[in-house]
Order: sequence, then structure tokens, then C-alpha cells
Amino acid sequence: MSIGYGEGEHFSDDQEFSSCQNVMTEKKILKSHRDMAAQSFRAENESGRGKEFSAGESFGGAKSFRAENESGRGKEFSAGESLSGAKGFRAENESGRGKEFSAGESLSGAKDFRAENESGRGKEFSAGESFSGAKGFNASRKMLVALACSTFFSTSLFFDGAAFAETVNNELKIANNGKESKPSLAKKKQNATGEKAESEDSEATSNSAAAASADNPAPLADEGTMLRQVVVSATGFEQNVKDAPASISVIPREEIEKGSFRDLTDALRNVQGVAVTGTAAEQDIFIRGLPGAYTLILVDGKRQSTREARTNGNSGFEQSFIPPAAAIERIEVVRGPMSSLYGSDAMGGVINIITRKVPHKWTGSFTIDGTANQYSKFGNTAQGSYYVGGPLAPDVVGMQLWGRGLGREEDDIISGTPKKKEIDITGKVTVTPDENNDLTFEAGHTRLRRYSSVGHNIERTENISRKPVDTYNKNDRDHWVVGYTGRYGFTTADFSVLQETASRTNYTWDSPTHDYVANLRSPEIRNTVVDGKFTTPFDIFGRHTLVTGGQFNRGALTDQNPGMRTGLDEEFTIEQWAGFAEDEWWLTDTFSLTGGVRMDHHQIYGEHWSPRGYAVWHATDNLVFKGGVSTGFKAPEIREIAPGYAYTTGGGNCFYGRNPPKGRNRCGVIVGADNLEAEKSTSYEFSSIWDNLDNLELGATYFYTDFKDKITNRQVLDSNGNPVEWSVDPNYVLYENLNIDDAVMQGVELTGSWKPIDVLTIRSNYTYTHSEQKSGDYEGLPLARTPKHIANLRAEWQTPIEKLESFAAATYHGKETNAGFRTGTAGKAVYKNGKIVGREYDDYVTFDIGGSYAFSENVKLNAAIYNLFDKSVGVDQFNDVVEGRRLWLSMNSQF
Repeated sequence: MSIGYGEGEHFSDDQEFSSCQNVMTEKKILKSHRDMAAQSFRAENESGRGKEFSAGESFGGAKSFRAENESGRGKEFSAGESLSGAKGFRAENESGRGKEFSAGESLSGAKDFRAENESGRGKEFSAGESFSGAKGFNASRKMLVALACSTFFSTSLFFDGAAFAETVNNELKIANNGKESKPSLAKKKQNATGEKAESEDSEATSNSAAAASADNPAPLADEGTMLRQVVVSATGFEQNVKDAPASISVIPREEIEKGSFRDLTDALRNVQGVAVTGTAAEQDIFIRGLPGAYTLILVDGKRQSTREARTNGNSGFEQSFIPPAAAIERIEVVRGPMSSLYGSDAMGGVINIITRKVPHKWTGSFTIDGTANQYSKFGNTAQGSYYVGGPLAPDVVGMQLWGRGLGREEDDIISGTPKKKEIDITGKVTVTPDENNDLTFEAGHTRLRRYSSVGHNIERTENISRKPVDTYNKNDRDHWVVGYTGRYGFTTADFSVLQETASRTNYTWDSPTHDYVANLRSPEIRNTVVDGKFTTPFDIFGRHTLVTGGQFNRGALTDQNPGMRTGLDEEFTIEQWAGFAEDEWWLTDTFSLTGGVRMDHHQIYGEHWSPRGYAVWHATDNLVFKGGVSTGFKAPEIREIAPGYAYTTGGGNCFYGRNPPKGRNRCGVIVGADNLEAEKSTSYEFSSIWDNLDNLELGATYFYTDFKDKITNRQVLDSNGNPVEWSVDPNYVLYENLNIDDAVMQGVELTGSWKPIDVLTIRSNYTYTHSEQKSGDYEGLPLARTPKHIANLRAEWQTPIEKLESFAAATYHGKETNAGFRTGTAGKAVYKNGKIVGREYDDYVTFDIGGSYAFSENVKLNAAIYNLFDKSVGVDQFNDVVEGRRLWLSMNSQF
């Protein structure tokens, strides 16, 4: 058995740790047997770096070790010093924050604690109850960073490993060749000092650590409140969020399941630095003032890049191609450029959806939920989702299956939300032939349909004598992934191959016939991505973790060439390859530097380099400072750069020909330009996180982004200012793509969490974003329709009624300005030089209330009322409004 990447090995109450064949340490496999065959292991200290011990060497030989407190940093002890010299330590309770104990105080003073099992929900134990009564518990790599089955334990977070070793010796009776294990360091010290350890002490310590493990993360999504959370997206390997060289927020599954989760936007709308704009069908995610196309979405570190399958409008689709809440372990949101690791599209930030690991026993869940709008003109939503996973062959082959079905009624509002049907299913199989090798196979399909009816979502046509044709579009995505992880000494290698295929078929309005007819054009994008990565720790003037790797990316777009009007499909391909290296260097236990660079080679525009540098300083146990410079880029889309591709423009009412009738403009064509370069950004940020180690956490970040070479298109004019016609087809006027626009974004992100009493938690965040275009037709206006001010406030209360929890939340969404050529008629007009150059939309405040009731350990009811006071406000150019007051109900059953 082995402890997988971020996953704990599950032990039943009658199973001995000595049955392990090997376990994973912080950066190394400890091959240990009952005969103490372990070659060596590490007693990990605060930063995850400790002295190396040979198999027969006494733990007492360590120069020093740490008794970790809540923040992950404790007093340092010499090898012979009594643990009782600690000023204090914490017994972590279910919420991740426990009572503080003085050095001489018995842990039995704790009211209760939990032995967390694999699913994140464990039996609750009173202070005097035996740990062995638990059905099972996790020895998690995240919390037990060094574990040898036969003799030694050492940990780096929240509790001292020696006490845990004593728990194992006393309660689980670990055998070593059938004999009692050697006394732990803690026991030796207790004997030397004449103090007798109480079993409750070690029980509470071990269980409190399990309660705070990443298998059951606390439902808090801000840096300050997530100091104990483990993340992988900032560096490509596991680390505590407080050490991560980036601004990062974490949303655990428990938080997602507390509210409606139709797509990714529902999970992110309350994260600082993130703005969700648009209606229910056309919402998109904006990070730090950049549109959704500049945010890279990953699932388990694998790219999702299907926007090019949709010719008109990218919003509302990428966010649906994700797993259901039950299959998600957590969502990591990195704010700011990350192209040094992930390449193109990671300019605004990275959203990495981490799915659950295959459990060691069969578990599953089924959820049904629905949303009912108070007003019949808004459509209702119903959804069912499921997750199941477990071993096919214990410790060798495991399987997971998840999926969902979602249906939404059509709005009875012109240009409102269309009818929606979505079905998706994904299966994953993992194979672990031995302790050093893991294989993963995954495949999935998503089918999304949207329907709009004349007289409901679509205005009735002038040609009422003919039967109107309802419109709809079909969006499909298929993907498969093959992955391999190998552990070779100190180096871990990860390889994967991903192929995703996405297509869209539109049914559009035909102006000449005043009717709606099917458009058989069906663009398809097929992306093939090959990733390779090596993670190697080493010690040279401090501890390093070096990540190196490469990537090959081939995008193939199959589409009609609209400007050629042949009706025949053509294929346009773009290939890119990249290499990168990044090193995290801990010069001391409290100060680290991270530096990295990535080189991407594009087959048309050539090379692009993306460097970054970052520093993290733990000034005190309570205070962390971070700051750095990072770069991002976005490669031109295939349609923008592929030679010979001609994309039509001008709107549905444009005239194909040279002499348009009065009131109509000529149709145009935008021709792919092979002289385009990548769009680029350089971002600077500085942040601080303060935690009083008890009940108050605060964070602040300032960011500044310089955005250059934005791709835009404009009409080509001759020397006399007249439109130039396309030489291939003079019925079109010619447009061209150019790298001409620059912009600047800067802002402040504030976050806080306060627990004034044990049953009440208050969280808040505020984001100020100033965006300004520095060139082009819209100079002085925002780059994207991001509100200047966003604020969120949420209070969660554990009521006196057992198993009943409640919450109340308020959101302020500031004014937005949508600058561009097509901005519709809604909102307040914005003028420049006497011309309308955009629209401004009003700010608004919404309030939500809700709660949950656990009927049993496995059945829970969630409910919420959104937009409690029924605020109505327009949100886009089509006069759409935010959904009014609505009720959401959800029932979840687990096994």
C-alpha cells in the first residue's frame, strides 16, 4: 500500500500500521517492513525539510525538531529538550481551530474531537473515549509528512510526531518483527522527566490533525482562512497555501455543496478578484479586469480550450464542461498571470478543478436539486448528479464514475435565457502496479443543448404566414486522458496525453426570408496536448524544489471558410511546443524565492518567453508577506492567425454586395494575419496575510498589470478614406487583425474572516479594479466590463438546533462599462467625441439566506432563497435582467 499524491491510506480499527509495505513521505518513498527495512526517512520540519535518518538511527539523534502550532510554525526543540517546554499547542477540532493548551495541561480537557475517516466525516469522540473505537482513519501525507510503518513517525503540521507515534504504539500496537516498537522520543522524554502520558493526549492530537487534513478542508475560500490548506496550482507540486508563490484562493467541496451549483460561475462569484457578469445563459468569468478568454481553466491540471468551437460568443459554455460538485475535491483559483508554468491563456489567472482521489473503499453520493423562480417569466431549473468510486482490486485498481443531468426552462422574456438541457458522464480508472508507478485512464462526454422559441425567447417574425422555426444550438465535448506518475528516487515524473473534441451547430436567423432556418455549419475544434513534468528536491545552500518539463499542443479547427462561401469544410491547424523550468528555493525556514521561465514556440509567430519571480517571507508566526513579478501571454486564435481563413462580420442585417440599400451596411470579412504576435501582460503584486492563530484572519493584495499588444480588428481604408474591398470576393469589404491596443489594470483585494464565538463565522472580501485602455478607439475606457467595486459579506451560524446550520449573505456589484462597437440599447450611453462608444450598467446589491439540516450522517437537506429582496437590474446589451427572488432546494445522500 502507498499513500498517493495528497491522499491518505485508510486503516480499519483492527489493522496494524506495520502491514504497510511502503509509504510516501514529503519527497521520498520510505520502503519499510516489519524488519525495519527502511533505508531512510526524514523528520520533516516546518518547511517540509528535515534531517535524514538511517533505518537504525534513533530519533533522538535529531539536532532539533518542531512542535507545530496552528499556523504550522512552532517552537524549536533540541533533541534532549522536554516537549513540556512548549508554550502551548492546539488540539484541532472539527472546524480546524481548537482550544489552546498550556504545556502542562492535559489534552483530556478538550470537549470533543473527531477521528476523520476517508470521506471527511468521522465519528465524534469524547475526550476519554478510546481512539480504537473509530471505524477508520486516514494517515494522510498532507498531515503526516514523514511516516515509517515499523518504527518512526514525524509530522510537520499542527502536532508533534512523537506524540502521534506514542498513540500508534499504545492504541494500535504496531509490531516490529512481532515485537514492541522502540520507544518514541516523546516516551523517552516522558520517562526522563518522570511524567506519565495520558492516552487521551495522543488521541486528541492525532485526531485533531486528521480533522484538519486536506481530505476534509474547512469550508473557507480566502487565503487568510485557508492557511492550513494544501494547493498544487501555484508551483505544480503540493505545498501549504501560505507558502504558495501566488495569490490563490481555495474553494472546498463542502463550500460548493452549500449552494446552487449549475456551473463554474456559481462557485466563483464570491471569490475576491473575480467578477461574474452576464445572464444565466451567457455568464463569463473575469479575473483582475481581464475577460474570460484570458483565464485558463484546468481539470486536474489538464487544459480545457474549446472556445474556438463557437463562432459567435464564448460565454456560458466553458463553465459547463466541468465535473459535478460531488466529484470535486476543491477548486483552486490563482489570480494573476501564470504563463511561466501553464503557457497561453493564463493571463488573468488559472482555475484548477481538483477531482477526488479514488477512495480505498466504495463510496458514493447522489444529489437532486432544483431552483424555482417566483416569477413565471423566468425559467426553473432541475438537476441530478452522482458520484461513485472504489477499488476493483484492492491497492491495485480503482474506479470512479460521475455525471449529471440538468434542465432549465426557457424564459418568457425576449432575448432571455433559452431552454437548456445538459447531460455529462465521466469515468476514470487508476492502476497502481507497484509503489513507484501509477497509471490513470479517463474519458468523458458532455452534451449541451439550448432552445429558443418564437414568442418566448425570440420576438415574432414579420413573416407570420409561415410557421416560425424555433432556434437552438448543439454543443458537444468529448475528451480522454492517459496519465502516468513514476517515482524514481527523489524525482517524481508526471506524463499525460489529453485529447478533447468540441463542436457546435448553430441554427440562425435568415434576414432575406424573415425566417429562422438551420445553418449546417458545424465548427469543430480538436486539441491534443502532451505534457511532461519532473519534480526534484535537492539541498544546495538551502532546500530546493525544481520543476522542469515540456508541452506539445496541436489545435485543429474544422470549419467552413465563411468568406469563401463554398459550404465545404476545411481544416486549419496550429502546433506549439514549450519547455519550462521553475525552482522554489527556501534560503531559510521562513524565506523563499521562486524563479522560473517558459519558452513557447508557435509555428507561425515563433518564440515567446514567459519569466516570473516571487518571494515569500514568514515575518512572524502570525504574519506572511508575498510579492513578485509574473508574465502572461495569449496566443492568437486559429481564426485570427491562420492564412486563408476569412471570418465574416457586419451583423445579421449586413448586405452581401457592392450597393447596399439605404439603412444597411455592407458585409465584411476579417482575414487571418500571419504577422500577428501573442498578446502579453506583466503583472506586479504585493500581499500580506495576518492570522492571530485564534479567530481572526486578514489579507490584503495590491496588483498592477500592464497589458500590451491586444489583438483587435479594424476596417481597411485606402488613401482617400474609402473602404477597401476584398480581392478574393469584392462583395465584401476588408477588415484586418492587428496588435495595437494597450491597457492597464490595477486594484486592491481585501479579505477577512472572524469567528467571534464558536458557533458564528463571518467572512468578507472586497475588490477594487481600475481598468483603462491606453490606445485605440476606446482609449480611456475599461478593457472589459468588470465592475470597479465588488464586495461580499457572509455569516454562518450553527444554530442551537442540533445539525441545523444557517447562513446570510450580501453582495455588492458595482457599476460596469461595456465598451465596444456592438453594445445594444440597454444601460446608459457612454459618449466619446460625440459618438456612443459603450454602455454603463447600474450597480446593485443582492441578499441571500439559507441553511442545511443533516437528517443523518449520510442524508442532508440544503435550502436557500437567492435575491431575497427581489432586486431587478439590467445586465447586458439585450436588456436582460438579473433573475429575481428564487428558492433553491437540494437533497444529498451518501454511502
